[in-house]
Amino acid sequence: MYSLKKDVIFISCFKSDHASILWDQEPVPKPPVKMKVRCFSSANRARFDSAMHTIDWQSPVESADSIDEAASGLLDQLFATFDAHFPMKTIRKRLDDPPWMKPSLNIIIDRRDRAFSEGKKLKYLRLRQEVIRHTNELKRRFVRVVSSQRSSSKTWNAIKVLGRLQTRTVSPEVCSAEEMNTFFSASFNSPDPLTPENFVTDTAPSRPLRVTSIEVENLLRSTKKKSPGPDGVPHWIFKKYAGLLSSPVALLFNRSFESGRVPSCFKEAIISPVPKKPRPSCSSDFRPISLLPLLSKMAEKIVAEQWIKPFIRGRIQPDQFAYVPGPGKGTVTALTLLYHKVLHHLDTESGAVRLLSVDFSKAFDKLPHHAIRKAMGTLNLPGEAVDWISNFLSCRRQRTRINGVLSNWAPVTSGVPQGSVIGPLLFCIVLDSLSPRCDNSLMIKYADDITILHFVRIASDDSLQSEWDNITSWSNSTGLPVNAAKCAVMDFTTKKNLVLSPVRVSTDSFLPNVTSLKLLGVLLSCDMRWQLHVDSVVAKASKRLYVIRFLRKATCPTDTVTSAYIALIRPLLLYSCPVLCNMPLYLTKKLVRLEKRASRIIGDAPRNPLLETGEALCKRLFSQTITDPDHPLRQCFLPRNPTIRNSCPLRPPSTRTVRLKNSFIKFCQ
Repeated sequence: MYSLKKDVIFISCFKSDHASILWDQEPVPKPPVKMKVRCFSSANRARFDSAMHTIDWQSPVESADSIDEAASGLLDQLFATFDAHFPMKTIRKRLDDPPWMKPSLNIIIDRRDRAFSEGKKLKYLRLRQEVIRHTNELKRRFVRVVSSQRSSSKTWNAIKVLGRLQTRTVSPEVCSAEEMNTFFSASFNSPDPLTPENFVTDTAPSRPLRVTSIEVENLLRSTKKKSPGPDGVPHWIFKKYAGLLSSPVALLFNRSFESGRVPSCFKEAIISPVPKKPRPSCSSDFRPISLLPLLSKMAEKIVAEQWIKPFIRGRIQPDQFAYVPGPGKGTVTALTLLYHKVLHHLDTESGAVRLLSVDFSKAFDKLPHHAIRKAMGTLNLPGEAVDWISNFLSCRRQRTRINGVLSNWAPVTSGVPQGSVIGPLLFCIVLDSLSPRCDNSLMIKYADDITILHFVRIASDDSLQSEWDNITSWSNSTGLPVNAAKCAVMDFTTKKNLVLSPVRVSTDSFLPNVTSLKLLGVLLSCDMRWQLHVDSVVAKASKRLYVIRFLRKATCPTDTVTSAYIALIRPLLLYSCPVLCNMPLYLTKKLVRLEKRASRIIGDAPRNPLLETGEALCKRLFSQTITDPDHPLRQCFLPRNPTIRNSCPLRPPSTRTVRLKNSFIKFCQ
C-alpha cells in the first residue's frame, strides 16, 4: 500500500528507450503483529517432564462419580500441567516477511529504492545486484539450517516458504468467526426424536468391548501429529508419556464402552474452515473440518476396529469404494471399473451408456441421526455399539475459529463430524441401502459421490428417468436432500440416430446433458477422448513448476528439489494411469515433455521415467486383482484354467475396438 507524496516526475536514465514515470511514493508499512506463542525452552521441558512423573494420573478417573467428571478431570489436569510449565509470551512479527528475511537485507533494499528515486542509475544497478546476491545467500543459509535438522516436516515447511506455498487462511474481510459458525450451523436438520424403533433393535447381538492398558499404550504411541481439539492438549504429550497415561485412559474408555455413554467433552469440536477454492469470497466457499479431542478420536478408532468393521465386512455392497473395509477400494479402482464398463458395452452391445452423476446437498452435515440408527440395526451391529454411537452423535456442539478468534457454541443436531474416524463409516452404512432399480444399471459410490451407468441398446431400454426417481424417493425417505443443480447426465453413444430421453426433475426443468464431466479427479468427455483431461493436467502441473524454479534459485540441494517435484507435480501426471493407459501417443508426449521441462529445471533426470512408473503402477494393480479373489476389477476379465505355461487365472475378453484392447485389460498377459 502506497500514498502519493509529490507530483509525477519523468525520467529516462535506464536501459529502456521509453520515458519512465516515477511517483515519489511514501510506503505505508504494515505494522508488526503481536502474537502469543508458548515458550518451549529446555528448562521448561525438564520441569514439565518432572511434573508429569510426580502426578497421580489414575486418581482423577477412579474417584470420579460420572464419565463426564472422569474425562474432564483427566484432560483439565493435563492441560493445567501443560499450561503451567509452558507459559504464553507475546512476540512482535511482521507477517509479510519470509522467515529467511534479515535486517541487513532490508537496509540494502532501502538504499536501492533511494537510489532509484534519486535517479542514480549506476548506484541503483549496483545495489540491485547486491540485493539479489544477498537474498540468495540468506535463502541458502535458511535451507542449510533446515536441512541439517533432518526433519521431513521442517524441510517441507521450508519448501512451502521458498516456493510461496503458503497455507490459505480466512481473510477477516470475508466473514467473522460468528458469521461462519452461523452459516455452518444453518446446514443442520432439526433434531429427530429418539424413538425405540430407531434407537436399537431387540435382535442386535451382544458384544461387550474392553481394552487393556497395553492396547491403549500402543495406540497412544502411534499418535500422529495433529492439531489439538477444544481440550488444548497437544499430541506429543500422549505420544511421549504413553506409559504414564495408558492406565487412566484405558479405565476411562472401558467405563465409556460399558455404560454406552460418551463424555460431554468428547462431543465438542472446533471448526477449522478449509477453502474450497484459491480465493474464497463468501462462507459457502469453505468446508467445515472438525478438530476433535485426540482422546475422542482414539476411542472412535477402537470402536471402528473392534465393533464396526468386523460386522460390516462382507455385508456392505461392493459398489462402495470409500472407507469401508475390503479389497480394491479407492478412486483409481472405481474409475478403472467405470471406464471399462463403458468401453465394454460400446464394444459388444453398441448403443449408448448414460452416465448420471448425483450430488447430495451438505451430505455429511444433513444426514439425520435416525437414518444412521436404522442402518446400524439393519446391518445387525452389536447393541452396545449402537448405544455408544447414538450417544456419540447426540448433544454435540461446535464453535468456529478464524485467525485465533473463537465464536460462540452452537448445537449440532444432525450429520456426522467431518474429521472424525467413524463418521465416514456411518455415512457409507446409510448409503448402503441405495441401489439401482433397473437391471441394466450399475451404481458406483465413493462416499457421497454417486455415479450411475445406464446401459442402452435401443430406445426402449432407456429407463434413466426411473433411476432418478428411485434416488429422489430414497432421498426423501432418508432425509438426505439431493442437490439437483449439481447433478448432470452425460451420454456415450455409437449410434447417432438413437433418441435418448432427458431426465425430468420437475414439471418444467430437466437435468443438464453435458459433454464433459469431472468425476473423482478425472475429466471425462462424451467422445471418450482424453484431450481435455490431459490439457487440464498439463496446465495445473505447469503452474506448479514455479515452485521448483524458486527452490533451484535458492540453491536448494538437488534431492530437495526432486522431492518437491515428486510431491507436487508427479502425482498429477500419474494419477489414474490405469484409466488413461489407452490414450494416444501425442497426448502421452505432452506429459513427457512437461517432465523434461521439470528435469531441465532440476538439473537431473528423474530416477524413474514417467512412462515406466505408470506401467509399473498398472501392473501392480493387476497383480492385486489376481491375488485377491474379491477384487472389484476381476469382473473386467474372464476366468481361465491356469496351465504350466501360463499360471494367470484370468484372461482378457474378446475385443473389436483398439480402444478397449489397449485399456487396462492389456496387462493381462
